[in-house]
Amino acid sequence: MRPRTLRVVLKYLWYLCVLGFLVGAYYLHSPDAFVRLPSDKDPAILGDWYVSRGRASFQRYTFRSDGTGEIASQGREPRKFWWGTDGEKLQMKYQSYRGWTAPLYEYWQEAGGQISVKEADGAFIMKLVREPPESSKIQ
Repeated sequence: MRPRTLRVVLKYLWYLCVLGFLVGAYYLHSPDAFVRLPSDKDPAILGDWYVSRGRASFQRYTFRSDGTGEIASQGREPRKFWWGTDGEKLQMKYQSYRGWTAPLYEYWQEAGGQISVKEADGAFIMKLVREPPESSKIQ
Protein backbone atom coordinates (compact mmCIF):
# COMPACT_ATOMS: atom_id res chain seq x y z
CA MET A 1 0.00 0.00 0.00
CA ARG A 2 1.32 3.42 -0.87
CA PRO A 3 2.17 5.79 2.04
CA ARG A 4 -0.38 8.40 0.90
CA THR A 5 -3.20 5.82 0.75
CA LEU A 6 -2.20 4.44 4.15
CA ARG A 7 -2.26 7.95 5.62
CA VAL A 8 -5.79 8.58 4.22
CA VAL A 9 -7.07 5.25 5.57
CA LEU A 10 -5.58 5.93 9.01
CA LYS A 11 -7.07 9.42 9.04
CA TYR A 12 -10.58 8.09 8.35
CA LEU A 13 -10.15 5.33 10.94
CA TRP A 14 -9.22 8.03 13.45
CA TYR A 15 -12.38 10.00 12.55
CA LEU A 16 -14.48 6.85 13.03
CA CYS A 17 -12.89 6.23 16.43
CA VAL A 18 -13.61 9.80 17.56
CA LEU A 19 -17.20 9.54 16.30
CA GLY A 20 -17.64 6.19 18.07
CA PHE A 21 -16.29 7.69 21.30
CA LEU A 22 -18.71 10.64 21.09
CA VAL A 23 -21.72 8.40 20.41
CA GLY A 24 -20.65 6.09 23.26
CA ALA A 25 -20.28 9.03 25.64
CA TYR A 26 -23.74 10.28 24.68
CA TYR A 27 -25.16 6.78 25.23
CA LEU A 28 -23.60 6.64 28.70
CA HIS A 29 -25.07 10.05 29.52
CA SER A 30 -28.55 9.41 28.12
CA PRO A 31 -29.21 5.72 27.33
CA ASP A 32 -32.98 6.26 26.96
CA ALA A 33 -32.32 8.27 23.79
CA PHE A 34 -31.57 4.93 22.09
CA VAL A 35 -34.64 3.01 23.35
CA ARG A 36 -36.72 1.36 20.62
CA LEU A 37 -40.42 1.91 21.17
CA PRO A 38 -43.07 -0.74 20.48
CA SER A 39 -44.38 -0.46 16.92
CA ASP A 40 -48.09 -0.96 17.73
CA LYS A 41 -50.38 2.04 18.33
CA ASP A 42 -53.58 1.19 20.24
CA PRO A 43 -56.41 3.16 18.51
CA ALA A 44 -58.20 3.56 21.86
CA ILE A 45 -55.43 5.93 22.98
CA LEU A 46 -55.47 8.22 19.91
CA GLY A 47 -56.57 11.82 20.38
CA ASP A 48 -56.54 14.34 23.22
CA TRP A 49 -56.56 13.30 26.87
CA TYR A 50 -56.60 15.49 29.97
CA VAL A 51 -55.15 15.00 33.42
CA SER A 52 -56.24 17.24 36.25
CA ARG A 53 -53.22 18.31 38.31
CA GLY A 54 -54.90 20.16 41.11
CA ARG A 55 -57.60 22.78 41.34
CA ALA A 56 -56.40 25.10 38.59
CA SER A 57 -53.84 23.05 36.72
CA PHE A 58 -54.04 20.37 34.04
CA GLN A 59 -52.06 18.68 31.29
CA ARG A 60 -53.23 17.71 27.83
CA TYR A 61 -51.72 14.64 26.20
CA THR A 62 -52.17 14.34 22.44
CA PHE A 63 -51.52 10.90 20.90
CA ARG A 64 -51.25 10.83 17.09
CA SER A 65 -51.51 7.73 14.89
CA ASP A 66 -47.97 8.21 13.53
CA GLY A 67 -46.50 7.57 17.01
CA THR A 68 -45.84 11.20 17.88
CA GLY A 69 -47.57 13.32 20.47
CA GLU A 70 -47.29 16.30 22.74
CA ILE A 71 -47.79 17.21 26.37
CA ALA A 72 -49.22 20.68 26.90
CA SER A 73 -49.19 22.28 30.35
CA GLN A 74 -50.27 25.72 31.46
CA GLY A 75 -47.46 28.24 31.27
CA ARG A 76 -45.01 25.91 29.50
CA GLU A 77 -44.02 25.19 25.94
CA PRO A 78 -45.58 21.96 24.63
CA ARG A 79 -43.24 18.99 24.97
CA LYS A 80 -43.09 16.51 22.07
CA PHE A 81 -42.93 12.76 22.64
CA TRP A 82 -42.93 9.46 20.76
CA TRP A 83 -45.05 6.52 21.85
CA GLY A 84 -46.01 2.91 21.16
CA THR A 85 -48.00 0.10 22.76
CA ASP A 86 -47.46 -3.59 23.25
CA GLY A 87 -50.49 -5.34 24.71
CA GLU A 88 -51.29 -3.59 28.01
CA LYS A 89 -47.98 -1.66 28.00
CA LEU A 90 -47.52 1.92 26.84
CA GLN A 91 -44.08 3.41 26.36
CA MET A 92 -43.37 7.08 25.79
CA LYS A 93 -40.02 8.69 24.98
CA TYR A 94 -39.38 12.39 25.53
CA GLN A 95 -36.68 14.81 26.52
CA SER A 96 -36.84 16.25 30.03
CA TYR A 97 -34.60 18.68 31.85
CA ARG A 98 -32.46 15.66 32.91
CA GLY A 99 -32.04 14.29 29.38
CA TRP A 100 -33.99 11.62 27.50
CA THR A 101 -36.40 9.39 29.36
CA ALA A 102 -38.51 6.47 28.11
CA PRO A 103 -40.79 5.27 30.93
CA LEU A 104 -42.86 2.13 30.55
CA TYR A 105 -46.49 2.26 31.72
CA GLU A 106 -49.29 -0.21 32.27
CA TYR A 107 -52.66 1.09 31.06
CA TRP A 108 -56.27 -0.02 31.07
CA GLN A 109 -59.63 1.40 30.11
CA GLU A 110 -62.09 2.29 32.85
CA ALA A 111 -65.85 2.82 32.77
CA GLY A 112 -66.88 6.15 31.29
CA GLY A 113 -64.17 6.11 28.63
CA GLN A 114 -61.27 7.13 30.83
CA ILE A 115 -57.88 5.44 30.74
CA SER A 116 -55.78 4.71 33.81
CA VAL A 117 -52.01 4.81 33.40
CA LYS A 118 -49.51 3.55 35.98
CA GLU A 119 -45.75 3.65 35.67
CA ALA A 120 -44.56 0.02 35.54
CA ASP A 121 -42.30 0.40 38.58
CA GLY A 122 -44.41 2.95 40.46
CA ALA A 123 -47.65 3.14 42.40
CA PHE A 124 -49.13 6.46 41.20
CA ILE A 125 -52.10 6.03 38.85
CA MET A 126 -52.86 8.84 36.41
CA LYS A 127 -56.46 9.14 35.15
CA LEU A 128 -56.78 10.35 31.55
CA VAL A 129 -60.17 11.70 30.50
CA ARG A 130 -61.46 13.04 27.19
CA GLU A 131 -63.27 16.06 28.61
CA PRO A 132 -61.10 19.07 29.45
CA PRO A 133 -61.29 20.11 33.12
CA GLU A 134 -63.18 23.24 34.13
CA SER A 135 -59.87 25.04 34.76
CA SER A 136 -59.08 24.82 31.02
CA LYS A 137 -62.23 26.56 29.87
CA ILE A 138 -62.36 30.30 29.27
CA GLN A 139 -64.87 31.96 31.52
